[in-house]
Amino acid sequence: MTVASAIAPQVDLQAEAVFERAFRVPEASGRRARSGPVLLTGATGFVGAYLLRELLVHTSWRVRCLVRCQSVDHGRRRLIRSMRRYRLWQPAFESRIDIVPGDLSKPDLGLAPTAMKALGRSVGVVVHSAVDMNYRASYAASKAVNVRAVETLLHLCAGPVPKSFHFLSSIAVFQYEGTGPDVVDEATPLAPCIHRTNFGYGASKWVSDVMVQRAIAAGLDAYVHRLGYATWDTHTRVLDRKQALALFIESAKRLGLRPRPGPQLPPLEVRPIDALAADIVRVVRARPSAEQPRILHHWEPQTVGFPALIARYLRDEGMALQDIELAAWMQQAATRPRLPVHSLLAVLAGAAFDRAGAPRLSASVTNRYLAGLGRA
Repeated sequence: MTVASAIAPQVDLQAEAVFERAFRVPEASGRRARSGPVLLTGATGFVGAYLLRELLVHTSWRVRCLVRCQSVDHGRRRLIRSMRRYRLWQPAFESRIDIVPGDLSKPDLGLAPTAMKALGRSVGVVVHSAVDMNYRASYAASKAVNVRAVETLLHLCAGPVPKSFHFLSSIAVFQYEGTGPDVVDEATPLAPCIHRTNFGYGASKWVSDVMVQRAIAAGLDAYVHRLGYATWDTHTRVLDRKQALALFIESAKRLGLRPRPGPQLPPLEVRPIDALAADIVRVVRARPSAEQPRILHHWEPQTVGFPALIARYLRDEGMALQDIELAAWMQQAATRPRLPVHSLLAVLAGAAFDRAGAPRLSASVTNRYLAGLGRA
């Protein structure tokens, strides 16, 4: 079974993937007339922090960061603290960052009407990285941040000032109940499906992904970046401490045991966080062309099992831990309520590692395109 297949009420995603108010792209807005400044959401998160670093290092644009905060000063402190946590902060960055206090869970991003209009006039590119990634939340609980905020940003980009929209979607859009193709690439339409409401993250990302595609069809200069699993920084080895991978690694260290890699576990589509952010910003910076794909899959051609990822990280750290079967490892962890991974066990057991019936996912179009942009 998958996370989505636990017994729970269903939600018809096709009926959900509609704009609450009519969406129209003025003729001029269908062309990317200018680049930068950038509106970046989610900059205090793991992926967003790396995107911010790439934008500041590889462009000359100012970056306006929408941050949930009590004031501009509070938001700036939050942002700098997050960047330092991931070892990304450089003092020179501060002069090119503007803080926009907001809240994606509220209408109009938590901004007053005058502030929304000013924001629409002041940016040329929107990179939407923020997300509510609570795997236990229902679709209804995820909808405000993961769906309605996306619709608000799409309307912002379709305003009088032409803007490009880059939406960070997820591999989770393929974790659905129902039938679909055996192989999915960038050109494969998302299959009509019904998600279970208890897997709100996957359901809400499916809806917002489809809505962005509909905005593209209406003429908006928009792009869907579907992310696989973001692993550690290849240079600093920094991990997202909230991710399951980091929780498993720290728990393995404390137990002195690691789950054994094995062929019985399905592979994951992964990309190191620094390489992932660099790829996305390459696309953001690229000159529009007929060859530029609008839907991109960001993961490596070779897949790897989750326990194998844990083993690789620990091996590179020089830690030789005893291997045991995954089921036995999870049983051991269940007896230790203070382990970082303990709260995830009920969600992960029999779910996160099981992709039975899921399609094979291809990123060949994206990898060819990025190679043409100079990716090594």
